[in-house]
Amino acid sequence: LVHYYINIFLLNLKISSYNLLMDIPIYLINLKKNKERLINSIDRIRELNLSEMIIIKNAKNKYYAEKNKYKYSTKEVQDNILQLKNTKIMPTWGSLGCAISHLECWEDIILRHKWAVILEDDFCIEDKEKFMYGFNYAKNLIVNNTYNKSDPTFITLDSKSNTVLQQNNSHT
Repeated sequence: LVHYYINIFLLNLKISSYNLLMDIPIYLINLKKNKERLINSIDRIRELNLSEMIIIKNAKNKYYAEKNKYKYSTKEVQDNILQLKNTKIMPTWGSLGCAISHLECWEDIILRHKWAVILEDDFCIEDKEKFMYGFNYAKNLIVNNTYNKSDPTFITLDSKSNTVLQQNNSHT
């Protein structure tokens, strides 16, 4: 089964519990050629009753990443892709394309929403109940304002450990 991370991105704005009861925008990253995965992902989101506001974003592929390497990467990243030395640095053009896709979602969230969820079309929820507890825990962090309000915040749900990881933009 696929290991997934679900990213929740929120801005440092006051968010009331009333706002959270409204539809949560879900950004779904999908490669254009994978229409079946797109349909299956939308079905899974609806089964969980997470949101009816699904924003489909086209994933950037390895060709796009390599073509735009000067805009989105460094010489160190390019050297690592060409001769892998460190897996903590982008190991492939495809992984850089994936990172660009997430970056574009974050940019759109900043312009349009207070917070949103980012999913890739290959997300797999092994335990629906465990996922819903983790998802609601993350929402409660937001409602109770227990996150660092000085920076945009990324809350990541990890499917293997069902832990909520909290990262601030200034540390990533």
